[in-house]
Amino acid sequence: MQVNLIRSHASGYGQPLSPSKARMLLALRINVLAKGYSGISLQNLHKLIAAFNAYCVSYVPEKGSVGASGDLCPLAHLALGLIGEGKMWSPSTGWDDASVVLKKNNLERNIYYFFL
Repeated sequence: MQVNLIRSHASGYGQPLSPSKARMLLALRINVLAKGYSGISLQNLHKLIAAFNAYCVSYVPEKGSVGASGDLCPLAHLALGLIGEGKMWSPSTGWDDASVVLKKNNLERNIYYFFL
């Protein structure tokens, strides 16, 4: 998936979801991808799980969506943090630049194929 698609769909606005709600969004995405019907590598699935286990969550605005599915915008924001762009939250950093949060939690930031 092109990074520009993630950036262009990350168009939400408003206050961020609470870290617990954003973490639940990540858990739901992990659950869907783990079923094996999506084109995601096991390596990238493990990276998602590592972010979940480290309580690292992306800044996902509470408003805004694109498309009939209604989840493109929130998922784009979720992916944006996981590729090291935008903001993320972790217990050790609070809200900070995603690249900083990922680095402080020993997570890779160059993960571009999460949501295929």
